[in-house]
Amino acid sequence: MFDTGLTEWALVLLVGLLALGPKHLPAALQQLIQGITSLRRFVMAMQAEINRQYELDEITAHVSQKRQQLTQNLSNDMQRYLQKLPTQAATPAPSSAPTPTLGSVLANKKS
Repeated sequence: MFDTGLTEWALVLLVGLLALGPKHLPAALQQLIQGITSLRRFVMAMQAEINRQYELDEITAHVSQKRQQLTQNLSNDMQRYLQKLPTQAATPAPSSAPTPTLGSVLANKKS
């Protein structure tokens, strides 16, 4: 884990045995192992969360880029379509027929 060899671990155990005594050393080692295990779990969970966030950021950037492309393509298509329309269609032709009123429509339905 920390690139330590058998000699270093033996030295740590010897110092621990002298400092804590043979009675308390097993409990101290067990607590140390539990602490290291929980620390490793925490680090692994943080790595997983960072990886998920990174993937989410990549997906968000990709979706944003595609949305911009689609918006630009739609805008270009609309401009081409509007340019193809005849200019006369944009302005309505004057009508010689009178505009029907509500009274004239109702009178025609009754007859």
